[in-house]
Amino acid sequence: MVELQEHGTEDLIECYTMGKLGEAETARFEEHMLLCEECREQAEYAEGMRRAMRQALMEVPARPSVPSLPARGAGWLDWLRQPMGIAAMAMLALVAAMGIFSGGRGSVPAVASLQLTAVRGDMPVVGRSRELDLRLTGIAAGEGPYRMEVVNAQGQRVWSSLTGSDGDAATARVQAQLRTGDYFVRLYDTGGAILREYGFAVHD
Repeated sequence: MVELQEHGTEDLIECYTMGKLGEAETARFEEHMLLCEECREQAEYAEGMRRAMRQALMEVPARPSVPSLPARGAGWLDWLRQPMGIAAMAMLALVAAMGIFSGGRGSVPAVASLQLTAVRGDMPVVGRSRELDLRLTGIAAGEGPYRMEVVNAQGQRVWSSLTGSDGDAATARVQAQLRTGDYFVRLYDTGGAILREYGFAVHD
């Protein structure tokens, strides 16, 4: 069972495109994708890659298990016109396409860390990453648990979770890839009252 987050994780998106999510999880994620262009694009990409892989595998003949190179004296163009040559070129094109696409995302670090003290003044800046470790200081030691919420500059919630305290700080890992822009972190008590608000910016 894959836990559904505010944003789709790679595991969740893979399970969704393979039809492995339950009916309720599928409905929740599809509702999320109506408002989240990033998750929608990732799901479309994952589905496209699965289709391309299936197509490439379908073009590979069942008999030979290893592609044979052209015989000595035979032309490479003739070999490339054969089923094995076509399949080999299709696989090379698929690998190249995967490399190009992942090149943009592969340069994004897996996790970044950020410590926030207050919303006033200059907002701390962090580079884009797939996940973000947040540490919110300035709370009384021993308080908690809390509900931590990240909203964008338009006030739309992009992530939310329950979290505990580590001494005089509340910590959590934001499991969402945030786009460039300004964000605000709100810390609530269990009764729903807002305790603190912090701000930060994400830059490339």
